[in-house]
Amino acid sequence: MNEYLILVVVSSLCAVAAASCPFNDEEEWKEFQVSCYYFSEVKYDRDTARNFCLQQRNWSHLADILTPEENAWIHERLNGHNYPENYYIGATDLEVEGVFRWDNTGDTFGYSNWEDGEPNQWRGDPENCVEMKTRSGEWNDVPCDLPKRFICKRASLRNLP
Repeated sequence: MNEYLILVVVSSLCAVAAASCPFNDEEEWKEFQVSCYYFSEVKYDRDTARNFCLQQRNWSHLADILTPEENAWIHERLNGHNYPENYYIGATDLEVEGVFRWDNTGDTFGYSNWEDGEPNQWRGDPENCVEMKTRSGEWNDVPCDLPKRFICKRASLRNLP
């Protein structure tokens, strides 16, 4: 009996350790490299999307995309599921026009994947937020008040202190 109990406890601990991204009945996170990603099915304006991400556990934020590999993985996930909408990512130029920064760090882009001609303040309207285009994986500046799906990002549980 004791051997069986030990086996059950060890098996349960291994299952928890293997699950490096949080999940529950209503949301699912996907892992890539050292981060976990949540792809929303609801649409919010950018501030509401940002707040949604911040309210998730373990330092979640609107996704910063730091490498071409990360961008390609996110694009493949969106394009592979034929999602028709574009998704907010976590960058704005709200502080200084034309200087886009990541929300979670305040850093300017080390890597970017702007669509040709972007960012452009199309028709002179303020476009201070950034979306990833589902079909191309390229980025576009957009008004922040548009309801859109969004991507949250957080460190994998394997990489938390």
